[in-house]
Amino acid sequence: WFSADYRFIYLTSKNDIWKYDVMTGRSVRITEGAATNYTFRIIVPLKGGGVSKMKWHRNPILQTDCLVLLMTDSSELKQGLALWKDKRLSVISPPRIQSITYLRVGEQALSYVVQNANTQPKLIVYSFNKNTQKTMYDSGQEINHAHFPRTELREWTDSRGEKTYTTVVLPSDYSPEKKYPAIIRVYENEAKLYTEFEFPTLRNPTGF
Repeated sequence: WFSADYRFIYLTSKNDIWKYDVMTGRSVRITEGAATNYTFRIIVPLKGGGVSKMKWHRNPILQTDCLVLLMTDSSELKQGLALWKDKRLSVISPPRIQSITYLRVGEQALSYVVQNANTQPKLIVYSFNKNTQKTMYDSGQEINHAHFPRTELREWTDSRGEKTYTTVVLPSDYSPEKKYPAIIRVYENEAKLYTEFEFPTLRNPTGF
């Protein structure tokens, strides 16, 4: 990515983003002090509509120095958001097991939708000027979660010494002191589904 005046080039590596000054030949690691073992992706501001969003540029240009970065771990289970502004990196949403989608960046704020298996989608708006965020819409505010099952991620090291994980769906009244029958689905590791909320409906192909 280039800055609007072509003085700076934003370079990405496996776990970092660097800002290179063409005039001085110096580079700054803008992800300095961020969480380790995470990849960073620059979220490009969307302006205009229709074809303008799809326009291809020979040299991709960033029209602002305020960068929104999506943070993702190697398993793609944990996601977070960071903001590079005024030569400082701030974590807006700490990396956790969740899904962050529908990112939109404007001049004054950014918005995104966050959810996981236990939390229904919420629309969050973050103000650049106030450095605060607010839930603008909660899709589950009228849902009674008292009888909802709870999903947990379980991680362990297998017999080969490799770390692996799976998801376990527990009844709403689960107690670790009791024994329960278990249904095991043998297919593939679907732990990534833990990052998305599944609304209670009989139309779900795997049930609810």
